[in-house]
Amino acid sequence: ALSGVSGDQILNSLGIQHGEARSIVFNAKLTLQLISASLTFNNMTPEEGYGAFDEDEDGVVSMADLVKAVSSLNLGVSEEQATHLFQHLQGLLHGHIPKALWVESLERAAEGGE
Repeated sequence: ALSGVSGDQILNSLGIQHGEARSIVFNAKLTLQLISASLTFNNMTPEEGYGAFDEDEDGVVSMADLVKAVSSLNLGVSEEQATHLFQHLQGLLHGHIPKALWVESLERAAEGGE
């Protein structure tokens, strides 16, 4: 099913244009580090952070939740950066950020990893 599909076609299907992928990953890592530091400062685990970022309390972190949370928490994260993070954490694929991926990504960010 994947034969004949280019990387650009896959990225385009997720709304990512050629050349943006590297920028998205870099921006997402910085945003994850900022969110991780904020959670640590507030004595929250990544799991607790997922719940805190679920603004509408429907059990998942959607794009709207993420944008609203970073704005209301005054994290200095732009809507564009939030969008990059959402894309990086497979939000477009699932319609929300999967909790396991959120937790894993924030734990790596807290350790200084990627």
